[in-house]
Amino acid sequence: MREYYYLTQLGDSPYKLSLSDALHLGSTLGLGAYVFITDEITLQCRDTGEQVSDHDIYLQLPFNLVGAIEKTFVRRQSLNVGSALNDYHSLTQAIITDKYTGKVPMGTPFKQEPKLNFYAYISYPEGRPIQFPDVSYTVCISDLLCWSDDLERLAKHGHIKRRDSGEAPTVTADDDRKEYPPHLLELPQKFQQLYGAIAGGELPDLEAAINAWHLHWNQRAARGERDTYPANPHVQAWLEDRGLTKNKAESIPPLIRPKWG
Repeated sequence: MREYYYLTQLGDSPYKLSLSDALHLGSTLGLGAYVFITDEITLQCRDTGEQVSDHDIYLQLPFNLVGAIEKTFVRRQSLNVGSALNDYHSLTQAIITDKYTGKVPMGTPFKQEPKLNFYAYISYPEGRPIQFPDVSYTVCISDLLCWSDDLERLAKHGHIKRRDSGEAPTVTADDDRKEYPPHLLELPQKFQQLYGAIAGGELPDLEAAINAWHLHWNQRAARGERDTYPANPHVQAWLEDRGLTKNKAESIPPLIRPKWG
C-alpha cells in the first residue's frame, strides 16, 4: 500500500472514500489533511514565539481551514459553478505532528513528544511580519494528502469502508484503542458536537481556555509540586496576549485549575 494518497486520488486507494467525505472527516477531527511544503518557510510556535526556518516538510492543516475548504467545495458542487480544486486558501497556521520531517529537534516547545501536536504560524522568511496573511503560504485541494495509516485506522474502527469487502468492520473491545485518535473513540454525542464546534472556530474563547490548561497545567505543572503550579495572573496574561478581553481572561484561570491544584 502507498504511504499516502492525495485527496484527489482517493479513487486509487483501497477505501471507499470520496473527496467530499475526506474533506468532511478532515474538518471534524477525523482525518488529518496534510500538505508537503517545498518552499523555505518560517515556523513560529504559537505559544512561545520560537522561530525555525525549514522546507521539504509535511504539515497538517488546521481543522477549521479544512472546514472552510469543504464549504467552498460543497457550495461549488451544489451550484454547479465549476471545480474548487484549484481555489487557493491562505495557510497562516499549521499543525506540527509526528509526520513532520524537518529539523525542529525533539524536546523543543514545537515538539516535546512524537505524538503531541503543536500549532505554528508560518510565513516566508523574507516576507512581511507573520500577522499579515498576504505573505502566508497558500494551498488548494489538489495539494492536500492523507496518510495510509490514518485511513487504515479509520477502516479498522468502522468509520470508512474497504473496497474489497464493501462493509465496515465491527469494532470490538479487544481493538488496540491506544493507537486510535482519542477524538474518534466512542464519545457521547455532546462531546463530539463540542469537538466539531471548536474545530469550526465557533468557540475561540473555549479553545483558548483548553490551550491554557494544556500548556500551564497538563504540560508544566507536576501534581504535588506546588512550586510548578501556575499563578492565575500569569495564565490571565497569557490569555490576554492571545486576544481575550481582560474580563474573560480573568475568569478562565480558576476554571481550568485542577482539583489537585
